[in-house]
Amino acid sequence: MTDLEKARVDELRSQGLTYQEVAKRTGVGLSTVKMHFLRMKSPDARNRTCLLCGKSLGKDVPAKKKFCTDKCRCRYWAAHPERLGCAERHLFDCPVCGKRFYAYKPAKFCSLECYHRSRRKAGQKNA
Repeated sequence: MTDLEKARVDELRSQGLTYQEVAKRTGVGLSTVKMHFLRMKSPDARNRTCLLCGKSLGKDVPAKKKFCTDKCRCRYWAAHPERLGCAERHLFDCPVCGKRFYAYKPAKFCSLECYHRSRRKAGQKNA
């Protein structure tokens, strides 16, 4: 499809016409019209932004991309663990620092650092 045809298809669809009606009026195949709208779902889908910093991701990024960098991705999920989609996630309390944390399987400590601190304390008691 040429850019002119794409613009015409978008215009007709915005007027409320169905895919079939748009295909008939423009002379473009029905499957081509459907694929055009599947690829270009909405103006928002073309120019998505990073969920954390709001930076534009561009218009040719994969549909599942939500963050501009791995750094933004890690910061976002650390700040919003409740939005992770896993039903098996559980909330635990760290016995060393008292921090509440989410884990997918039973966990005693929130981090490797707390685990090592607990081991040092246990060693000091026995000495």
